[in-house]
Amino acid sequence: MRDDHCFGRIVLDSTVGGCWYDVLDRRRSPAFAQLDDGQLAAAVALAERILAEGDPLLRELDAQSLRWRGKRPERAA
Repeated sequence: MRDDHCFGRIVLDSTVGGCWYDVLDRRRSPAFAQLDDGQLAAAVALAERILAEGDPLLRELDAQSLRWRGKRPERAA
């Protein structure tokens, strides 16, 4: 994961339990504004957990997000 939008993808996908644009309207921006209060709280809590736990959790969540999208996770360099 190299870009900010990837972090957003990971948090959004994890929050909604799948590819976020299958649940939210990808044409309406920002996607986070479409979350209800419970989802928004969960997204913030997840971001804080990623900050606390670091790279191993982020890689795990990224791999799951990519699987939901039918893509293969990148191998660590």
